[in-house]
Amino acid sequence: MEKKDELVLTFYHVGLVKEVVPGKEPKDRKVVVEMWDQNLVICPAGVLKAESGSYVIVKFDGIVQGQNILMHPNVVSDVLEKENGERIWDMYKDFYSRVKPSHPLTG
Repeated sequence: MEKKDELVLTFYHVGLVKEVVPGKEPKDRKVVVEMWDQNLVICPAGVLKAESGSYVIVKFDGIVQGQNILMHPNVVSDVLEKENGERIWDMYKDFYSRVKPSHPLTG
């Protein structure tokens, strides 16, 4: 539920699947994803054909609270073709190497 002083945002970030965690049903699969900013997240992949080594787009939900943005991974929204995934991954990694932002929780 959205409070008056909160703004709900949606972000999409590129990631690299490190491992697939099977579920009881195919739709319950989760993936461990290395994100472009060196974070690791686990999120549902559903029935998408995300495999170890696949580049994926992860949908994050965010809430703006004052000066902070709280984000959590929601779901893998797309599996990218290798060439597109590598190109986008390289763009994000290049940006990160030049800017090196600090994480709001871990510094």
